[in-house]
Amino acid sequence: MDATSTLNVVFKVRRWLSKSRPSRPDANSPNLTQPTGTFPFLRLPSEIRNMIYRELLLCTYPLIMFFRGAFWFENSTRPYPAILQSNRQIHDEAAAVLYGENTWFSVAPLLVFPSWGDATRGRRGTYDLPASTSEMYMSRIRRFVLFPDGPPNWMRDGVVARGNVGTMLRRMGFDHENLTHFVVGCLTPKMCDEVASANEDWLEEVDDEDMKRRYAWYKYGDPKPSHWLVLKE
Repeated sequence: MDATSTLNVVFKVRRWLSKSRPSRPDANSPNLTQPTGTFPFLRLPSEIRNMIYRELLLCTYPLIMFFRGAFWFENSTRPYPAILQSNRQIHDEAAAVLYGENTWFSVAPLLVFPSWGDATRGRRGTYDLPASTSEMYMSRIRRFVLFPDGPPNWMRDGVVARGNVGTMLRRMGFDHENLTHFVVGCLTPKMCDEVASANEDWLEEVDDEDMKRRYAWYKYGDPKPSHWLVLKE
C-alpha cells in the first residue's frame, strides 16, 4: 500500500469514527452507520491497524480500574473496546493498545483529584472484565497510577502501609519491571516515606512541577497537596 492510499484509509476511518461517535460522551448509544460490503481489515498494514486501534481505544484521561471493569471520565474521549471481540488476532493487537497505551488509575483517585468527582458520577463501565481472566489483562498494563490511601483496605493498611509495593503489584497480576510508567500518589508524608524507603532502588520522589512535566493528565486534575513517587529514570 503506497503512502497516498495509506493516508486515504486513515482519513476515511477517522471521518467514519467522528460521525459514529456520540456528540456528548454520556449519550447512551451512538448511531452507528454500518459500512456496506466486507472490509479486509487484517490485510491493512499493521501500522494502519494500530492507528485505528488508537482512534477507538485511547482515552485523553486515565481509566479508573476496578477488578471487574473500568470507568472513563465524562470529559474524556470514550473508548470502544467492542473491537476486541472480533477475532483472536484483532483482540491481541487491540488489547496491546487498550491496556498497554492507556494510563490506568487504581480505584481511589478522587481523594487526590476531587475536581474530577462530577466527571465520574453515574458513569457506567466501558466493559466487564471477568474475574477469571483479570490477571491476564493486568499483565498487559504498562502505565499504572496507584493511590494507596484509598480502598481496598488490605492495600492501604497492609501491604502498602509496610512499603511492599512490589508484593502488592504481584498480587494484582503486575510485574513492576514491565511497567513503563508507574506512579504512586500518597496523601500523607508518612505513607510516602514508608513506600519510598522500601522501594528506593526503583522509585524516587518528585514534586508538583516535575509531575506536570512528565504527565499530561496531571495538569488538568487540580490535585490536592500530595506526595508522588515515580519510576527512576
